[in-house]
Amino acid sequence: MLDTDDDGQDFWANDDGSGYTRIKRVAGGNFVNFEPDFGRSISQAFHFATNLVSVAAPAAPAAVPAALVARPNPTSGTVHILPTGFRSDAALEWTLLDASGRPVRTGRWSHPGSDGALLDLTDVPAGLYAVQVRQGTTQATTRILKN
Repeated sequence: MLDTDDDGQDFWANDDGSGYTRIKRVAGGNFVNFEPDFGRSISQAFHFATNLVSVAAPAAPAAVPAALVARPNPTSGTVHILPTGFRSDAALEWTLLDASGRPVRTGRWSHPGSDGALLDLTDVPAGLYAVQVRQGTTQATTRILKN
């Protein structure tokens, strides 16, 4: 603050009193009160910090790798496939492969949810199979033993 007449706040109060100058805190209370008769100038250094605005970019969540769990395994019929690491807003394409890697069946699960999806193997012969699940470029495979 600079007062060119050297009379501090007396001039601002029209000689009816001394008035005051202060900087208030947003949360209440005063940050600083200035002397009313400060003469020609007064200065106050202060640091302002807030937790309301952040300039740092938020950390990206760690990516969960795509994986499949098949239960029960071995199975004699229906198996639950529990996919993780896939987006929940898009369908999953699946392929059942035999032990030689040849496709036996293909299908699509629109939204498997947290309970996973069911895969009925009652009509396929006993043996070792692989279930491959894809969603765009994300892919995971698990093995299933059908007895």
